[in-house]
Amino acid sequence: WSGCRPGAGPMRPAEPGRLAADLLQRWTSSYGVAISVVEASIGSWLVFVLWSLPHWAEQPQDDSQCEDLAMYVKLSVAYYLAEFAAMGLLIAWPQSLVVEVGIGILLVAGYVLVGWGLFVLVCDYELRSDVCRHVLLYTAVALTAFRALHANLVECQFVMCFLAVPVADAREPGQGPPAPFLDVAAPPPPAAP
Repeated sequence: WSGCRPGAGPMRPAEPGRLAADLLQRWTSSYGVAISVVEASIGSWLVFVLWSLPHWAEQPQDDSQCEDLAMYVKLSVAYYLAEFAAMGLLIAWPQSLVVEVGIGILLVAGYVLVGWGLFVLVCDYELRSDVCRHVLLYTAVALTAFRALHANLVECQFVMCFLAVPVADAREPGQGPPAPFLDVAAPPPPAAP
């Protein structure tokens, strides 16, 4: 994982427990504590919205049209709970490959959830904007905006490093550096005398 940091040298396979060390360092930083509080607050708000709404739609007979939106919010609550459970598992078993793979799958599932949420939001807003309760719709919009930013700005590093595979060098020893694929700025070769 340290090889995935800018300026840390070539990518190399993760050492056992490196994921745990990197994530624990992030979670115990001031940013990590702040984002954990924000995520816990978001999760609490989602539970409140789900619990307080007797119907997903403005008219009870239209509830079935808002099931996808409600399911997205429910799955987001499950994602946040799984994220906190993964944090506990990683603290308990920092050297476990099973826990590391589970966290990698969870992070990728977060991307899938955001993508599906965007799809559901666009469909509900464009096709049924006045059917679903506005508090549910706007909560899902705010949740998706936060998750999209957080997933792409923060979790992306962990996912890319988790999936990083070292590239073998196929050049013969003593050949020098590889030629650029397409070097537009390179001057033409000098003319032969």
